[in-house]
Amino acid sequence: MGKNGLGNAITILDAISLTIKKGEFIAILGPNGCGKSTLLKLLMDLEKLEEGSISIFGKTPKEVVIGYGPQQTTEALFPWFTVTENVAFAKSISMLSMKQALNKLKEIGIFHYAQAYPYQLSGGIKQLTTIARATLNESTEVFVFDEPLSGLDYQNRLMVERELSKLRNKHYTTLMVSHDIDSAVLLSDKIIILSEKPSSIRAIIPVNLPKERTYEMRFSPAFNRISSQLHELLKADAL
Repeated sequence: MGKNGLGNAITILDAISLTIKKGEFIAILGPNGCGKSTLLKLLMDLEKLEEGSISIFGKTPKEVVIGYGPQQTTEALFPWFTVTENVAFAKSISMLSMKQALNKLKEIGIFHYAQAYPYQLSGGIKQLTTIARATLNESTEVFVFDEPLSGLDYQNRLMVERELSKLRNKHYTTLMVSHDIDSAVLLSDKIIILSEKPSSIRAIIPVNLPKERTYEMRFSPAFNRISSQLHELLKADAL
């Protein structure tokens, strides 16, 4: 799989070959500008391949229902909609979808923001709102999140991690771009390290931790071994 940019002057992704099993939670790490977000856009058919192909459960990306949580939540939420309306938009706004959106807000724990507008929300609540919208549609086959933990304080980070952890515990196929090594280890079945541009897969690290993850696992020797391995791999690109 390859993707060129700037009139084919720069190769962004080069010779990416990757198989993801149904039900896996995958984290993608790598240097800034290496093409992590581009890879997600290719999976969602928002960018076009120059060569190669993408198959999701035997279908093209265009044929798959994908729940998306973008990095820029301010741009992702409609400023003239309330939180409830923004979430309900995943199914087109109707009485039924509004009721389902309210139930989703209760499930996530942000029901008290139901009538708030995006400008009234913290970064963490905005991110939880985009997750609520991405997960509202029961027919969603794959979830894709671009830097869902970026710029969050400690408490909001834990809240977002909790919701992402629910997806992995329910065995939803999920891809997450992140710069947060510890969160990637806590949430993922497998971590993909991309190299500098033109990006290729530098390493694929299995996360051999119990399937049901808890916050306390961060302090286990197994967790720290994986985290240290990732730090060393990413540090090598910076030297």
